[in-house]
Amino acid sequence: MVKKRLTQGLRCIIKNSILSDVPTTDYDSLISDYVNKQAFSQLPAALKARELEEYLGEKYIRDFGVYVRNAKYTPTEEDKNFVRTQKALNTTQHEKLRELRISLEVLLESFKYVEDIAEQAPEFVKYIPTEQKPITNLPAVQLTQQLTALGWPKGDEGK
Repeated sequence: MVKKRLTQGLRCIIKNSILSDVPTTDYDSLISDYVNKQAFSQLPAALKARELEEYLGEKYIRDFGVYVRNAKYTPTEEDKNFVRTQKALNTTQHEKLRELRISLEVLLESFKYVEDIAEQAPEFVKYIPTEQKPITNLPAVQLTQQLTALGWPKGDEGK
């Protein structure tokens, strides 16, 4: 039986499939929801009654600076600490994912054939695509097809 070569494209597909299976937390959404909730709580009662929550929108500026449009939101020290903590957790998560990505790349580079993964790292077999679609959009193939449609090659009579 002929072994299937593990190409860079397959390595990339496998790596991305594995990484997409790693649970992550969307800290930006947590910060956004928290800040909107805090800004909404500072609105006057008459405005709160109009349910203007979706009217509030936030922008992040530098390390903490949060500007909430359409409200006179003043972050408390508790708010600042919450945002700083979430940002630190987000940074830590990104660093761990980066390290994991690099480790996966190194591991996958050690395999020459797809079957090697099945033998040496069976837990990753489910991430190997079962059928790879043929690549038909290569520029050279398209160019050759276009040239052939125009009567290329001309032959010796046109020289």
